Amino acid sequence: MVKRARLIALTCLTALLALTLCACSNATASSDSAQQESEAAEEQTVSREDVEAILHKAAETTFTNVTFSMKTDTTATGAASNGQVQTQTMRTTTKGQLDKSGEKPKMHMSYEAQSSMQLGKTTYEMFIDSERLIVRQSEQLYVDAMTDSMLDSYAASVTSVMSADEIDAMLDMASGLKLQESDDETVVTITLDTDKLAEEQAVDDSSLPESTEISTMVVSYSVDPDDRIKTVRFMSSTTGTPTYRVNQTYEFSDYDSTALPEWPDLDAYVAQQSGIMTDENGRMYIIDDDGQIQYVSEIGEDGMIYFDTSGSSDTTSGETTTYYYDTPSQTGTTTTNASSTTGSSEEDKGRAYITADDGTIHFLDEEGSKLFENEDGTRYFIDADGNFYFLADEEE
Repeated sequence: MVKRARLIALTCLTALLALTLCACSNATASSDSAQQESEAAEEQTVSREDVEAILHKAAETTFTNVTFSMKTDTTATGAASNGQVQTQTMRTTTKGQLDKSGEKPKMHMSYEAQSSMQLGKTTYEMFIDSERLIVRQSEQLYVDAMTDSMLDSYAASVTSVMSADEIDAMLDMASGLKLQESDDETVVTITLDTDKLAEEQAVDDSSLPESTEISTMVVSYSVDPDDRIKTVRFMSSTTGTPTYRVNQTYEFSDYDSTALPEWPDLDAYVAQQSGIMTDENGRMYIIDDDGQIQYVSEIGEDGMIYFDTSGSSDTTSGETTTYYYDTPSQTGTTTTNASSTTGSSEEDKGRAYITADDGTIHFLDEEGSKLFENEDGTRYFIDADGNFYFLADEEE
């Protein structure tokens, strides 16, 4: 709930909660043995300089890849319309891997959300690299372009919680500091001053009821013997009606030994959605309405499917090239046929084209042009200059 973009970026990215304080708090889960050892260790009240040295050293430790998880538990308690006390809990879990070994970061994450008021879960996966964002949900793929700023934002949403800037922000608002040390970990606990939180406008409470105020907020950092942050926990609660309690846990593990999963095969997905089959020789093909086989020569990165017309199924002696366009970012198959023209000149012979409602002819092999078909059957074409044309019905 800390208002800094670094802290809430992952929450915003995964479109988390309907409950208000979902981005506020963070909690860390150690193993039972580590937890017991930590509790058994002597707790010390220390100066800012003491804990700052420990946390900054951890923040400055470099790594090429890491496994991460973030779990958020948000509980709201208030009176129902019948006067009885009602409690609702929302749990969201994000797990994934971040690789920074290349020139640009690459990341995979899975997301799950469930409310105590509903039986079902919301789940999906995200595959993020410098070229695109791929979302996989219920065996469907949704694709979007990626920019450097978006990619940096996704990577920062994972690592910013353990950055020196974020640590300093917490220390600037501290009202109390404690240190626990054991053989397995060092735990720094920071109690935040709620007055300073309000002064710095560090908490976004705009969606809270007017009578609700943040009463407590505590952050703890667990550092392993290799000076790497294991967990970061935020805990917060409010007064007023309803009351909210939020625990959010970041966990980091497998530093420099994390492997990314295999990325989805977009070509295979486009083929599946477009009804493309593969023969015994591994060649992709479709069967036309008239029973003829059309072999696929290429599936472009933008989803454009090119057909090889040099085979025996070609009806124009190898001169016709038919294009189909499929948009994997939409649900369902969007496949549109194009005609061929002999053209007014020798160079236009065999080029695939469409006819717009205004009667103009547009060639499909023009670089940068795109052909679309919506689920309602509406077809349209965008030429290389970005001009938009509705298409005439095929029977015309």
